[in-house]
Amino acid sequence: MTTYAFPNIQPSNLSFWIGESNAAVFRSPFGDYVQTADREGERWLVRAAWSILQGDDRADLLAFMHKLNGMQHRFTMQDFGHVQRGSLGGSPLVNGGSQTGKTLNIDNCPNNITDWAKAGDRIGLGNKMYSVDSDVDTNGSGQAVLSLSPRIYVAPATDSSVDVITPVEILVLSDGTFTFNTTKNMVSTLSFAAMGIPNE
Repeated sequence: MTTYAFPNIQPSNLSFWIGESNAAVFRSPFGDYVQTADREGERWLVRAAWSILQGDDRADLLAFMHKLNGMQHRFTMQDFGHVQRGSLGGSPLVNGGSQTGKTLNIDNCPNNITDWAKAGDRIGLGNKMYSVDSDVDTNGSGQAVLSLSPRIYVAPATDSSVDVITPVEILVLSDGTFTFNTTKNMVSTLSFAAMGIPNE
């Protein structure tokens, strides 16, 4: 298995969302009482489509899809349509080891910044992308605590870089297939669905 970087060919349509919640729901047979339990397993889901592919872009993208060999290989991909809303300045680093779950302590940010990150902004740790759940301010020492989705499964090392510019997610084709069609005018379309891998 190899992990490849996705070509820098922007899709015509891209949906990048966190889905497949593994929350358990228990309903009482004796009334309207409902109890829920949070369980691990949420992941990124992606649907990408290109409606006008020609020339080098068509050849490069088709070759890349063949190279994946269905679900054998992985790829890293950014959310091409996403725009960050916070200032996200500095060179943020992971502040402390053994951090897993839904929060992350970081430092090396500018001091006392309101809305350093805004809800919905994306950050990256290696080949894993996370969505910030709520607005974040930095303190007088350039530290902040991020609430993230999906949860962190593999703890990053202390002082690991936090990517706030172009975070990517490691993905695999959902069912190992993609759709490719070409019209008589030699204009092609291509689409696929992919899913994140929480523990990689």
